[in-house]
Amino acid sequence: MALMSRYRASIFIVFAIIVTYITFSQNTISREGHSVKVNNIWKGTEEGDWRERKAAPYKDYDNFRDEFDALGKKRSAGRMFGNTLENLSESRGHLRSTVEVLRPIGSGSGLGGGGTPFRYRPYPPYNTQRWKATHRGSFAECEMPEGTKGDMLVFSGRSEGLVDTPMGSNVALDIDSDLCFERKTRLEPYGYTEEEDGSSNSTVSTEWDHVNWGQLQKKCVAKNAERYVRSENVNEKTGTRTALLLRAYTGMQYTEDEKQNIRALVTELSLKSGGEYQVFLLTQMKDRDFDIANDPAAHKAAIEKHVPREFWDMTVFWTDAEMRELYPKIPDEFQNVHRAQWFSVQKFAQDFPEFDFYWNWELDSRYTGNHYDLLEKLGGFGATQPRKCLWERNNRYYIPQFHGQYDTDFRQSVEEIHGGSCLWAPPAIENVTPLGPPPPTKNQSRDDYVWGVGEEADYISLAPMFIPRTTLWVDRDAMSGYVGPDKTPRRTTIGTQSRCSKKLLDIMHMENQRGNFVSSEMTPQTVALHHGLKAVYAPIPIWFDREWDPRSLNKWFNTGDDGSTSNGKFVSPFSWGDEGRFSGSTWYYRAIPPMRLWNNFLGWEDTGVGGAEWERRNGRPCLPPMILHPIKDVEKTPPGFKSKSDLPY
Repeated sequence: MALMSRYRASIFIVFAIIVTYITFSQNTISREGHSVKVNNIWKGTEEGDWRERKAAPYKDYDNFRDEFDALGKKRSAGRMFGNTLENLSESRGHLRSTVEVLRPIGSGSGLGGGGTPFRYRPYPPYNTQRWKATHRGSFAECEMPEGTKGDMLVFSGRSEGLVDTPMGSNVALDIDSDLCFERKTRLEPYGYTEEEDGSSNSTVSTEWDHVNWGQLQKKCVAKNAERYVRSENVNEKTGTRTALLLRAYTGMQYTEDEKQNIRALVTELSLKSGGEYQVFLLTQMKDRDFDIANDPAAHKAAIEKHVPREFWDMTVFWTDAEMRELYPKIPDEFQNVHRAQWFSVQKFAQDFPEFDFYWNWELDSRYTGNHYDLLEKLGGFGATQPRKCLWERNNRYYIPQFHGQYDTDFRQSVEEIHGGSCLWAPPAIENVTPLGPPPPTKNQSRDDYVWGVGEEADYISLAPMFIPRTTLWVDRDAMSGYVGPDKTPRRTTIGTQSRCSKKLLDIMHMENQRGNFVSSEMTPQTVALHHGLKAVYAPIPIWFDREWDPRSLNKWFNTGDDGSTSNGKFVSPFSWGDEGRFSGSTWYYRAIPPMRLWNNFLGWEDTGVGGAEWERRNGRPCLPPMILHPIKDVEKTPPGFKSKSDLPY
């Protein structure tokens, strides 16, 4: 009897634990008469069955193209396209932080489709007692165009073809993937309108011509100035400020889609945050005879000629001649925007030193979600990363179904591979004195992933930082000064869309004035490496147009014998001639899906999906929070249109 009683007691305890687990892992919060499901363990769902998947049998190919072609013939190919409001699946539950900023708008919204519509405002609880307890000053609402004042509208639910990311992760970045965005609610506040045939045409251009985004941002900062004054109270958080520099050039044509994107960036980042961000058009003046400093009339005429009126007062010109004068020790072969893109950013940081951070942002990228939420989450991810084995984590793609959870399984696997050989202090380089903080201990084994946690990242990239000399990357030896390519450690990221701290840009400026130079895609990473500054690769979510086995993704993208992106049994994906591996991805300058997805998102036909007739049968496309690149020359597509990206080999 005693044994039976203990057995029953054990069953009861197990049952109680299960009930408690379910109760606290997934519950609901009432919002204005509606229940919103909360998933407190949602951060683990994307990686949940990774061990089982790694153990399952699969066909192992020795040639990328063979596997690529084979996957293209499967029924699962192309599942990322054609996801609409009509086939939106029920949410698995939202992050608690998301639930706090969601407000149901009820039925009869007129938005149509499946899913539940919500008002979405992913900003801090400004001026609440909780916020004021740790922040200096008060938040003041800013003036903005009438149509942009309201909250963003989103749908709660999942696009089945875009549920869990094969590479990178919204989960790791603490971004809620169970939100879905569609064009009307996303873009109409910024000028998007839709004609009966499904084409986009902003009919309010004359109204936008009366908006001055530059002045609106300056007024916004002035109203919130108290928040950004440095405080001596260590418990009082002074607000940081970030400049977002949109890369433009004279002669470019601003499409309606481009204008809508810029309006969204200014509104969501700057005006709705009370000036935490400020957006600029950093514009290259290609006229070699243009005197940027001594001819105000020519400067004014150039802005009026090359920039839409609404953006005049947020435009900053720069010229190649200026850069040569600023950095005279850099050889002429490197004095161009392709190889010296950071020169203009460094000069901007010297001219506008009031910012803590500077985002270099390409105009040919798009984000389906809220820009403030994205950049805050990227910054937050950078701040939470410990420095131990950070350079080694930076040098590989994070594949959730292969690596497991980012902050536990993935981190542990990298340490097991590298052990005590992880880079701990900056490498010794002749004539370079590190200006970053020294390690807290001589031996990294004494650090339990503590150093660096809570420290803002000096550099945040959106792709891995690889070792160029271990690849066949085409520009790996494009450098001058230092002690030559053989003795100068370097790191590279394909793409320059990234965030730099003021401290990092000041050091980059100093090194270039001394005559030390590495090409654009090596610059901030390499300088951070040399000076012991904190550099973090934030694993943005990347989807593919084929259903890759995670082991195959790891094989083709983390090619190194140590699991990095270096050369190994297979050549690094960043090597010349092998970048075709990215052609089916959502983030790479030669990728095809970004343009296809964006065309469909706007209601246009691309590769047999989208267009007015298609949408009448299937509904409006709806996408999760995803960042897309490249998006170029956006205009309504003709029938039968197919996006393509031809490689130069």
